[in-house]
Amino acid sequence: MSDFSAFVPHVVREDLLAKAVDSIPEYHENLTIIDNSPNGLQKGSYWWGDVLRPPVPLSCSQTFNWIMRLTRERGHKICIWMHNDAEAGPGVAQGLLDFARKSTADSRKWGVLFTHYDTMCALNTDLIDVVGEWDVNLPQYATDNDYYRRVRLAGWECIDTNLTDVKHEGSATINSDPMRKFVNSVTFPLYLYYYSQKWGGDVGREKFLTPFNR
Repeated sequence: MSDFSAFVPHVVREDLLAKAVDSIPEYHENLTIIDNSPNGLQKGSYWWGDVLRPPVPLSCSQTFNWIMRLTRERGHKICIWMHNDAEAGPGVAQGLLDFARKSTADSRKWGVLFTHYDTMCALNTDLIDVVGEWDVNLPQYATDNDYYRRVRLAGWECIDTNLTDVKHEGSATINSDPMRKFVNSVTFPLYLYYYSQKWGGDVGREKFLTPFNR
């Protein structure tokens, strides 16, 4: 049944990407790898699905906006994405898809379905109309906190599926590139400051119910 699109955005560490892709065979026919790597992937025998490379590498928020738009353009409501440094346990991929399909069939107002948080998750593309796009002023960190807060404030559910058997080599992208790690150390406080100004407090201590209290 072609009613979903699956994505694995990639920046560095093709070895981890291969493990991620191999762990989700249920998605291979509907899988697209978003290639944000510096020099481009060499499509090898372990790749399944399509590889899309944007004209320039995209930030996290830009990538999420693109994959949600691509999913909708394909006529799909269910957009699944997975970190390229993650690895799903047996049955998780199918379980997440089944959860999304059942929630849709039951007319449940679901927005995001979490496994190991959003290391692997499903998004409802109807959010584009009611929540809007990801905030590109938060290109990396805190962009997820911002979007999921907006989802909840709009009255849509962010649901823990209890499908937690997903391994995650956290910060593999940053730790694999000294310059990227340095840039992150400089910009991370800026992202948090912007977030706190937008919501009246740090993550978990927000006061505003609308962005910038407007």
